[in-house]
Amino acid sequence: MADVFDEIRSAARAVAETAVWVRVDRAAIPAYAEMLPQEAMAAAALDPATHYLGQGEDTVAFILALDAINFGSGYFPCIRKRPGLSPNFFLPDR
Repeated sequence: MADVFDEIRSAARAVAETAVWVRVDRAAIPAYAEMLPQEAMAAAALDPATHYLGQGEDTVAFILALDAINFGSGYFPCIRKRPGLSPNFFLPDR
């Protein structure tokens, strides 16, 4: 029986394989993985000052929504980035 992560991987694979405008250069993946800062990635943690943490399913929903908005969604032109911070921490334009 497939778990939720198998389902996610399968769906992502299907999207990548049917993409018209974007291609994954599979041969470049190993070299890219080698250049990633493994130590820094292992130490990464969510900051409770900027993330909704400790709320079970609500925290999961927050992280999924945050990632959906930030992953190529096109929202960045509509928000103002706070000085010195990632675009993840924005002020909505009004």
